[in-house]
Amino acid sequence: MNAKKAEIVARIAAQRPMLSRHYAGIRRGASITRRLQRSTGAYPSVWMAGAASLGWLLSRIPARKKRIYVDSLGDKKVRRGFFAAVIIGLLKIAADLAKPAVIAFASKKVADSLALTSKVQKRALEQKRLR
Repeated sequence: MNAKKAEIVARIAAQRPMLSRHYAGIRRGASITRRLQRSTGAYPSVWMAGAASLGWLLSRIPARKKRIYVDSLGDKKVRRGFFAAVIIGLLKIAADLAKPAVIAFASKKVADSLALTSKVQKRALEQKRLR
């Protein structure tokens, strides 16, 4: 039994280099980049003609046409857009004019709030001292 096993191991060992050579050949043959490089190097005029014809075909594809919708309201929309622009402009001017007043009001409220908190904290400290 050991002799039979040794014979099988010897046959497998003898076939390993052959299998690795076959695998390397298959791998080289399946390499697409190498095939393309060889083909373009061997037949450059055919590849250039193919590229030129493909470019010509792609240039013949019609461009996407932009659809233009004609609105029956026409002038009313222009007027509405004009009025919206005027209103937005007036609101911006009003906001710019009111900004200092809003900032003053907000800063006063914050200052009052901070003063109130500091008064509450002082009272709490005084009550702790008195206890």
